[in-house]
Amino acid sequence: MDGIDGGQALQAGISTPRRVPIGSAPNRPNHCSDLLVILAAIGYPFCESEEDHAMPRVECLELPGLDAWFNSSDHGPPHFHVREKGQWEIRVYFRSCVEGYLDFSEKFRLGKRGPSPKDRTIILKAVLSDRDRLYLEWQARVPHSGDSEP
Repeated sequence: MDGIDGGQALQAGISTPRRVPIGSAPNRPNHCSDLLVILAAIGYPFCESEEDHAMPRVECLELPGLDAWFNSSDHGPPHFHVREKGQWEIRVYFRSCVEGYLDFSEKFRLGKRGPSPKDRTIILKAVLSDRDRLYLEWQARVPHSGDSEP
């Protein structure tokens, strides 16, 4: 298979039919990009529900139009995941966010668009207003051995 055709993209809910060559996922320099592009294009539910995927929703944040959760088997540093369904997913490292700077990394995105400036502003404002509660939720919901990378 050398790409995902327009019909598959439309079926997966991608509005613009296009061919996505394998290995072309932006900002994903390793072999995982191919799998993420394929899974997203066929509608794989990266986090459909917290019950199905053991991914507790972040309770202390209101992010209209976005899903936010902790992976229950995640690692440090403390972070949560945010996504716009079928478009992108990021990890937000909330302890290092400051006014004017959202510390995040992309987990995946389809096409050229990741989180918009508006999305990043909404997420940052929520993080800065509830950082202490976020950390308490992280500690309660993510069984881990510390705050650092494994």
